[in-house]
Amino acid sequence: MLSIRGYLAKEKMKPVIAAELLEYRTRLGLTQEAMARSLSMSCRSYIDLEHGDSLPSATTLALLLTMLEPAEQEKMLEKLREVLDEIKHSSKNG
Repeated sequence: MLSIRGYLAKEKMKPVIAAELLEYRTRLGLTQEAMARSLSMSCRSYIDLEHGDSLPSATTLALLLTMLEPAEQEKMLEKLREVLDEIKHSSKNG
């Protein structure tokens, strides 16, 4: 069973990852289908990620990070750290 903290983390990470995926895909000039192929996933699954309906698997996230330049990797990881820190902080105060 997913804890409240785990649920919050998942729900808060979805829009962050979705926005990053859209930004990177657009900048790379790829279609959703091409991006899905590069991440070894179906186009429908990729669209769900980009719309914030689901989260990537660890493997998909790792593949995405390998597509990015080191500075972009750090930017994405920093955004995810901020979400986790926010959840950690709110659970201590709640």
